[in-house]
Amino acid sequence: MQTQTEISRESHNLFSAEEVAETIGADLETVNEWLEVGAIDRAIFGGGQFSKYELHRAALVFELVKFGLSPSCAKDVIREMEYDLQQVWGRMSSHFKAYAIIIPAGRKWLVSWCWKKSSDQIDLLTMKGHIVLPVSDTLTRITNETKRIGGRRKSAVISAGSLGD
Repeated sequence: MQTQTEISRESHNLFSAEEVAETIGADLETVNEWLEVGAIDRAIFGGGQFSKYELHRAALVFELVKFGLSPSCAKDVIREMEYDLQQVWGRMSSHFKAYAIIIPAGRKWLVSWCWKKSSDQIDLLTMKGHIVLPVSDTLTRITNETKRIGGRRKSAVISAGSLGD
């Protein structure tokens, strides 16, 4: 009989630290360091794994770190965006792209949202302390990577199953 943790670890919506690192483009050491300092979180009921939402948050933290923010500061910005991110996750569309414009405001960050038609481009460069974070592009890339990982997992299960024949 399988325990809840064993079942959780088999879920296609849960990811290991190794899979998170591979998916977001970081190394495993970075992911483990970020876990230690609290810059990213694991799923509450995931048996030590990451849900797809924690994976998305980790990817956005990683993108902000590329702009020069510390991992803990990047996590704080992502937390500030949480309500809006829920809306973006619920409305992912091929017709529009969501960008978060992040502006330093003292010890906090002001986040403004910009929606553009998919065909329109926006300057993604940092402009005088402003960060233009391509949220929907990042989430779409991560979603596509998780599908690839899911396909690889399925192939491994089928291969393992055929060994028992």
